Amino acid sequence: MIARLHLIAAFGCAATGALAQDTLYFGTDGAFPPSVYIDDAGTLAGTEPEMLALLCAELSLDCQWTIMPFSDLEAALEAGEIDAILASLSPTPERSARMVFTRNYYRSEPDYFAFIPSDRPLPKSVDTASIGAQIGSIHADYVADHTGGTLVTFATQIETIQALASGKVDLIFASNAWLGEMANMHNILQYGAAVTDLAGGAAIAFAPQNAALAARFSAVIDVIEADGRLDQLRSGDNGG
Repeated sequence: MIARLHLIAAFGCAATGALAQDTLYFGTDGAFPPSVYIDDAGTLAGTEPEMLALLCAELSLDCQWTIMPFSDLEAALEAGEIDAILASLSPTPERSARMVFTRNYYRSEPDYFAFIPSDRPLPKSVDTASIGAQIGSIHADYVADHTGGTLVTFATQIETIQALASGKVDLIFASNAWLGEMANMHNILQYGAAVTDLAGGAAIAFAPQNAALAARFSAVIDVIEADGRLDQLRSGDNGG
């Protein structure tokens, strides 16, 4: 059994005036900077916690975080261990058949394969490469279903970068926006053409019985977009 770490509302969500029955637990892996990460003080930080703080303040809800591996999030939602997933999750058709999503809070962007220049020869194509991706992600699914490459999965996106830098994989596959952020630190370059046919963007996922709650959050996302607060968050974020 993988332990879940519960973080209290002080780690980014408004709790003022909330009733006990209004407490909602949001699942994340806490390892997708700059969207979400644990800072040096042990606090959950990033644009997603900042956004959730705004949303829960508008709805007068007590919102808390539960940190677990990304690959466990969907099962935890289905089992009722958490109330929602806020982890840069794309609303794919497969996921939408099992859970209810809010409107997107991140825009759709292309995805691409990437490498770090080194003395190692580049693979001739993605079909002959070992390719790193986060387990449970749409990128891992794409590599497995649409390339002949060897998929190597990792628990977090950060681990895919580490594997690429150490030569454990030839390429990694992730969102253009996130790789663009990482390129500033790791000299990552694009390999081949961008992939544009994945379900892009990100939304908050709820269990089907909470469709009305998802609609409430969608309405407030509309509000903070209309008044410019969502764009302020987006301008500082390259999650995907």
